[in-house]
Amino acid sequence: MRQRSRLHRSFGHLCAVAIPSMGRVFNMRLREYGGIVESLERIPRGTYPLDAYHQLVKAGTIKLDAGQVAALQPLERLHRELETYEQSTPGVGNKFFSAVGLTRPKVAPQGVYIHGGVGTGKSLVADIFFHCSPIQNKRRVHFHQFMLDIHKSLHNMRTSQRDVDVVEVLASDVLKSGWLLCFDEFQVTDIADAMLLKRLLENLFKGGGIMVASSNRAPAELYKNGIQRELFLPCIELIKSRCQVYAFRPQASDYRLIGTRPEGSRALDKVWHQPLDDNTAKKMELGFQQLAGDRAIGRTILKEGSRTIEVPKAAGGVAAFTFKELCGAAKGAADYLAIASSFHTVFISGIPRLTRVHSELVRRFITLVDIFYEQKVKVIISAETDPGILYQPRAEDSATLKGKVEVAIPSTGSKYVESDEEFAFARTVSRLNHMQTSDYLSSAWADPGKAFICHLESATLLEGDLRRVWDRYNADSDSKLSKDELLSMMEDLTEIKSGHRHVSSELVEDMYKKLDANGDGIVVWTEFRDYFLRYGLQVQAV
Repeated sequence: MRQRSRLHRSFGHLCAVAIPSMGRVFNMRLREYGGIVESLERIPRGTYPLDAYHQLVKAGTIKLDAGQVAALQPLERLHRELETYEQSTPGVGNKFFSAVGLTRPKVAPQGVYIHGGVGTGKSLVADIFFHCSPIQNKRRVHFHQFMLDIHKSLHNMRTSQRDVDVVEVLASDVLKSGWLLCFDEFQVTDIADAMLLKRLLENLFKGGGIMVASSNRAPAELYKNGIQRELFLPCIELIKSRCQVYAFRPQASDYRLIGTRPEGSRALDKVWHQPLDDNTAKKMELGFQQLAGDRAIGRTILKEGSRTIEVPKAAGGVAAFTFKELCGAAKGAADYLAIASSFHTVFISGIPRLTRVHSELVRRFITLVDIFYEQKVKVIISAETDPGILYQPRAEDSATLKGKVEVAIPSTGSKYVESDEEFAFARTVSRLNHMQTSDYLSSAWADPGKAFICHLESATLLEGDLRRVWDRYNADSDSKLSKDELLSMMEDLTEIKSGHRHVSSELVEDMYKKLDANGDGIVVWTEFRDYFLRYGLQVQAV
């Protein structure tokens, strides 16, 4: 029992540090639909999802779409059933209900699993459901981030405690942070996820958890062609038994293709350059110099756990990599999250045409785009061709990264089997197109919070490190740091240290005075830099 208690405390602290706030993730997702946040926030919690959708249509925030209305039907059903459901908690509570002759539902309502093509509005209807649900103990999270947190937690538990079922303990703590779990971009492509997911979901459902998920794949298509897939098949059946599976109308428009990016946008007037030649290389270099301005340009290192990530060229919040540096080396979701949390703009040069022989590179590129897209990182890319024909899985396997690819003609009677990468790359193309539009380029960098400075908090800081911190928290990009901007930074530091975000106004005032070296009531870049170069990010007042 003592061991379980220690594990609970340990994972509870990790949850506080590693899991972004629901509101931050929720608003970040809604920004994809342009202007919907304010309209939806005016709709009271508890409103039925279909009513909320029609209110948004009436307000002119979104356009009526029959496919989205149909997709909301199973979510409406779940919303109504949750009105009379309470998560099962063994003990006195249940005895009380029995004693007074009342009953509470013993079986959790079926969750919802929505799947369909990219850009149809799956995430929109799921976000409307999440906003409207009056359930307090709920959580909306990208499935990539969720599984990353899970694997980190399991590793920490297994190294410290060996005599307990860590998956069961972990599931219990996940439910405490939210038993109504809403996953965005539910997908399984990794064998480690596939082997863990069944046991994890079994324990979550056993504890009264309910899952809502949006995905580009039907449950039967998850982990398709994966190693030892037969071991994953029971997990598919579990999902189908505990969730109502709904197929989104495949003819729905890809809303990420609506609208065009005007010339002269704030990022650059053009963010996709092709083909790969000297002229394109010069444009990429000029673009980097323009965004770097008068900031020092040089190499830097990010830290993610025990790993280090080399950034070959950086200036403030802008970084530059080659495609080979990002996807040709053994990098994963944690590395891309660290980059996305440290740089608001990333240049990626030299993306060639890719074939099925480059499946490992393609998988990494899919993960990279997913994470950058979620974090609203702006990307400036040089590539051999357009996003839509960048990946040609049916081309000759003999093609090299630098060579020309030719489409192979299958022999008579042969059947081409679609790979996981080919299927997932359709979403990548949609996102790469949207990342060139005006609403994406004008959207704010997603607030990465403490993840941005976690790798700097205990490090010896250079001026370039502090410039990235300044750029991150100086939200309005003016010449001074406001008290509200300082508060945001102090809240993130406090969460790293203590697992909570409470910072009193007195502490903010005290820190602002310390930073204001000349006492003129304004904190400018040089004062900020000089203070933290001397004292580091160990803010004594926190």
